[in-house]
Amino acid sequence: MKNEEIIWNFFKSKGLNDYACAGIVGNAYAESGCVSNNLENMYQQRFGMSDNEYMNAVDNGTYTNFVHDCAGWGIFQFTYFTLKQGLLDYARQTNRSIGDINMQLEYSWILFEKSYSGMLKKLRSATSVLQASNAVLL
Repeated sequence: MKNEEIIWNFFKSKGLNDYACAGIVGNAYAESGCVSNNLENMYQQRFGMSDNEYMNAVDNGTYTNFVHDCAGWGIFQFTYFTLKQGLLDYARQTNRSIGDINMQLEYSWILFEKSYSGMLKKLRSATSVLQASNAVLL
């Protein structure tokens, strides 16, 4: 199954309509190409690491600046330190890689419900892809 389908099916299973799912997938595609182990391109050169090298170094603990390095990561390009800390903590709590797409989706849903309830309300009532996409983007 393609990552776009995984993302779509995850949010559909949470009760979101097709407009909301399309808006979320579109944003994920714009951020990372829907690639869950995507390190922001400019940081690959800066760190001298590929996507997988970075992921493995964070997962095994040899790279310890994940939270504060300002590099976008994952399907939604988490950048802000509190979001990356939460993602890292959730990955460790669930014993999964920071590159695991399902873990990232679960963590995103937790954020939607707890920290972005206004966005989630807009997604739930979206009547167009543009409206849903803007809810995520803005």
